[in-house]
Amino acid sequence: MEPNKRRHGSRKNTTPGETMKYIHHKYGKYVIEKQIQGKYHNYGAYPSLPIAQYMRDLLQKHEWSIPFTTTIFQIDNSFHVISNISNYDTKAQIKYLGNAKTRTDAEKLAENPLGETFLSKREKGYVINRKQETYGYFTDHQIAYDIREYIIQCEWRLPTHNKQYQIYINSTYYLLRVQNNNVKVIDHAENIEDIQKKDMSNIYRVDEGYAIHREINKKRESFRTYPTLKEAISMRDYLRQHNWNTRAFQKEYDKRYPQLPEYIYHENGKYVVRRHWKGLTKSYGKYNTLNEAESKVNYLKTHNWDSNNNLSIVNYDGIFRVYKNITTGYVTPFRAYYYESTSKEDAIEQLEQYKKEGFPKATLITNKYRYIHHNRSIYYIMSKKKKLCYTYSLHVALIARDVCEWLGMFPLQEGVYEYDGKEYVVYLNPYGTPIFQEK
Repeated sequence: MEPNKRRHGSRKNTTPGETMKYIHHKYGKYVIEKQIQGKYHNYGAYPSLPIAQYMRDLLQKHEWSIPFTTTIFQIDNSFHVISNISNYDTKAQIKYLGNAKTRTDAEKLAENPLGETFLSKREKGYVINRKQETYGYFTDHQIAYDIREYIIQCEWRLPTHNKQYQIYINSTYYLLRVQNNNVKVIDHAENIEDIQKKDMSNIYRVDEGYAIHREINKKRESFRTYPTLKEAISMRDYLRQHNWNTRAFQKEYDKRYPQLPEYIYHENGKYVVRRHWKGLTKSYGKYNTLNEAESKVNYLKTHNWDSNNNLSIVNYDGIFRVYKNITTGYVTPFRAYYYESTSKEDAIEQLEQYKKEGFPKATLITNKYRYIHHNRSIYYIMSKKKKLCYTYSLHVALIARDVCEWLGMFPLQEGVYEYDGKEYVVYLNPYGTPIFQEK
């Protein structure tokens, strides 16, 4: 009988009984669970049985209500930190935050009562997730903590407008954008001025630069367009500071952007001369001062908006002609001839004089692409439906056309032709049509 008693006693000591009451060993941790009014309640998972027993006994003492927000207790020379997370809609109502060798270090752990709740570690960062829904990926641990706290404050209902906006949390300013219920951190800083430099809310990229808009009751208010992002951000911030008051805005706008003379625009610290005419826009340069830009406009008005940028000299068979390509509002540019001489030096001297004093009346104005017909990769020089020659590039076709013009618009003969210091060769194809090519 004695051996049987010993076996019975040994079995009683290893049976969980009161030792494991409400405690279950799952996945290497000790989980406290209790059924209350037909519903199971999870009171956290703990790394060792003594810690789980301590928490079980504490809960029983308070009739399974959680009597703390965060608590620290000591077992076996270690301080353990426990947090009440029952208000965060989690599976467990209590979170084991970890342990430390000193109470001071334990108190630091207690500063983050949620611990890693709603955070999942990834290879290069952290994901915020809840109930199989993801709310963003973050490479920095502290940023993940802060954004998680912000999302909890929003009760897990994030903005859906897909625009940038700012928040302030845990002594840090964040610039955020929410897309498909996922938070993207654009920037963060301790000073709001550093954040505002990258805040693009109410600013939209347009062809002319950056426009400021805002929507009130589904109606859009516009506050002008600005050539640079820096200027748009500065004006947007001014509008925010003055509660988007239109009168204050107009007064500030007139102060920052005094009305400039016609055809002059201030962009990126420079004065740009630009003219819109018959659906076309042409720029005439950038200038450091307003006086320089005004001088350019006055010069262009005097000379019928011709600039000397395209002024050049071409040599036609020993005759040097001063010409320039001009834009008259049509898609096709025209070529104007002003002077001709057998002396290159004389032509150059006249060209420089035109640049300083302006142009006289052109002696000849012709369509730049006259007589040129394009068919796939071939350019034909044609007059009265007659092929004078053809070539394989537009640049050479322009030269071939000029040669044909100055020779009387007849089909070119085989031989070598000189144009502007270069030689070109003409030979006949098997059908007798001249081909014009660089030598």
